[in-house]
Amino acid sequence: MTVDLPPLPEWSARVEQGDWILERLHPFNQDLGSFVPEGFDAYVRILHPVGIAGSLDPDGLDALIDVLGQGTTTPEHCCFAYWDGFAWMPPVTAVLRVPERPMALREGPIHEAAALMEPPARQSPSLWWPADRAWCVASEVDFHSTYLGASERLVEAVVGVPSLDTVRVSVSDRVRD
Repeated sequence: MTVDLPPLPEWSARVEQGDWILERLHPFNQDLGSFVPEGFDAYVRILHPVGIAGSLDPDGLDALIDVLGQGTTTPEHCCFAYWDGFAWMPPVTAVLRVPERPMALREGPIHEAAALMEPPARQSPSLWWPADRAWCVASEVDFHSTYLGASERLVEAVVGVPSLDTVRVSVSDRVRD
């Protein structure tokens, strides 16, 4: 029996939109700043439900989208990067050269962060941010948490979401997730 899977969205060649992140990352596997760029006022860890690694669950992602949409002036223009090593990932011509984790890039409004939560991917973005760079979210492929760098006010709003299990962190914290 053959199963028809929905087509994957278009991938962007405009990977230079992520250069600001590459300039602000710490060396790979050094600390939280290896995955979320330094320079934000505050950082928070969002724990995934038990048994889920490398991706937010659909409910957690929806809750985060709702809050983050209020924390940017550009909710209609966001970038979504996905590790190019996922089994479902098609070949792409341009990748964002994140150390040890090259990523393919998509663009769209903030709600598109949930575009690949259905088969074949079932994956939240590995790295995503709005065009105004008000925040940056990272779900490292091997971790059981998602991390957010943002303003203190936005991090407080995320911490206040009852359905999200959060812990305040620092960009210099060691991460062994």
